[in-house]
Amino acid sequence: MPNCKLNSEKFLTFISTFLESLFLLLILMVPLSVTLFTSELFEWPKMMLTYLFTILILFLFLLRSFLQRKIALYPTPFEKFILPFLMLLTLSTLFSLNFYTSFWGYYSRFNGSLLSWLAYFILFYVFLAVFKTKEQLSRFLHFLLASAAIVSIYAVLQKLGIDKNFWVQHSWERVFSTLGQPNWLAAFLDGVIPIALAFFLIKSSELIKFCCIKQIFKLRLKGWLSVLALLSLLILFAFSLIFTQSRSGIAGLLGALGCGVFILIIKLKSKLKLFLLGLLIFATAFLALTKSSSISSFLTEAETTRIRLIVWQGTLNLIAAHPILGTGPETFAYAFLPFRPAQLNQTSEWDFVFNKPHNEDLGIAAGSGLPGLILYIAFSVALSFRTLKFLLKEKVDSTWFLVWGILMAEATLWITNFFGFSVVVTQLLFVLLAACLLILVSSRQPAKFKEYHLSTILRNVGLAFTMVATVLALLFWSRFWLAEVAFVQGKSYLDSDPAAAFKKLQLTVKLNPWEPRYREKLAQAYAKAAATDGNQRPELIRLAAQEANFAYRQNPHDYILREGLIQTYLKLAALEPKYFAEALNLARINVQKSPTNPYDYYFLATLYHSQNRNTEALDAVKAALSLKPDYTQAQDLLTQLE
Repeated sequence: MPNCKLNSEKFLTFISTFLESLFLLLILMVPLSVTLFTSELFEWPKMMLTYLFTILILFLFLLRSFLQRKIALYPTPFEKFILPFLMLLTLSTLFSLNFYTSFWGYYSRFNGSLLSWLAYFILFYVFLAVFKTKEQLSRFLHFLLASAAIVSIYAVLQKLGIDKNFWVQHSWERVFSTLGQPNWLAAFLDGVIPIALAFFLIKSSELIKFCCIKQIFKLRLKGWLSVLALLSLLILFAFSLIFTQSRSGIAGLLGALGCGVFILIIKLKSKLKLFLLGLLIFATAFLALTKSSSISSFLTEAETTRIRLIVWQGTLNLIAAHPILGTGPETFAYAFLPFRPAQLNQTSEWDFVFNKPHNEDLGIAAGSGLPGLILYIAFSVALSFRTLKFLLKEKVDSTWFLVWGILMAEATLWITNFFGFSVVVTQLLFVLLAACLLILVSSRQPAKFKEYHLSTILRNVGLAFTMVATVLALLFWSRFWLAEVAFVQGKSYLDSDPAAAFKKLQLTVKLNPWEPRYREKLAQAYAKAAATDGNQRPELIRLAAQEANFAYRQNPHDYILREGLIQTYLKLAALEPKYFAEALNLARINVQKSPTNPYDYYFLATLYHSQNRNTEALDAVKAALSLKPDYTQAQDLLTQLE
């Protein structure tokens, strides 16, 4: 019995160590993950990797709990915000414009769905149960800095042109590294720079205290190397941020650090105040004097600001129409179209499909209603007040500096999200750094875990259920991953080998039958194959029409899906004219659902014109020109019709 008990304790210790290691790997690998064999190279692998880690972490946590015959959770003051927020998200998903989109995520923008929020909050609570000491948190934050260092090194190499012939985007002009977009990289760096600065202040605290230059050399070599390493990291991060040319990123960092230095000046002694004031002036001058178009364009890039304001105006109208539950998480691309302001037609982004309102708060309100936004803001405000109370009350030491740095990191994320939207990495940072703050702020009092003891029957049933649920979750995860890989392979064959394309796309739909974009491409593959295969043409046409109809019924609100289906029906119409009516019907639906988009009227006019229905074509093209008088193609078509 003693040996059995000893082995059980060793196994539990192993599980606890493994749990911590998974969190370290999560924060190291997610920012670095990129794939070349999925349709979305950056966000898809990051979201899928987050789901994989969540499955494994939850499994190990529950396994440990059942073996201990108790579930120990760290209670927080924020359940009154988190649980109602998740309930509202669930209700909003159930009443969503499209359940699949709200549950799984908008295709190519997977962060923000109900499933992603569930994953983040599972990680939040398990993190609180696993990371109990400052040493554990320090390891976690060092892994975060290591990941950011690799990301930043690649960003600097991008600026030097290491991959200028690889990406379509001009990566040497505005770097994006492994994040995929300059503003996303800037937001990520904003979240790590204050933490690196906090470690720098901790390591150099002895140096700052010296008033005699001779005493500085009494510092150990190891201390000097740590200070120099952290200073080098800060410089690397700063240059990477500058190379993104992200106005919101630089503004977010300067705004948060300005507030942070104000707190430091209130709290610290006079010598440290002078040092930190000098550091802030140097950092501001460094960013301002650097020849970065992101700084010089603050006042000159007026159109970008104008576009954002127009989109926000339309989003506010959308929120006013759906104030309680919104239209469903991640359905903005569908719901925004009827509220799209006509002023967008006079901008360079007039033909864009906006899948985000470029403001995180408005995005949450549009998707989940005003109550969801209030709870989200309340959580952030309560966390800030709790942390500020700690900073103003407690003595300055290494824990104090870490709390200060993490709060500044959270503040930068709030600011950048106001001018943009969260992605997988920044949302993961937001949630896990909030957990770090709660642990550190409570570190000077004994941790009080809430324990739920389990009976033998409940333990055995729970253990069996956890095993089965984990296997099923991993199977679903694998199916979704393999489906996406097969989808990309199938798309690559569409023009060269339609028969091979539809075989790959058949596999895609078999693995993931819930994604309408997959069925739309399968329908297109059947239509292309029908054009070249006379023997099987009737069957291929039938299959194409069947898949197209199925895809539309799965999500009739998706504008991009409807555009793809129109092209499929036009290909079928070249073989069987009766399918032209289907294309025309979808074009009319586009006009109805997006009444201020001139392209939809113009395209409808071209369809009418192709059938010699010139009166209807004339009405449609005039409607397009009334929305956008400088629409060249519409002007040319009007000339032909008149």
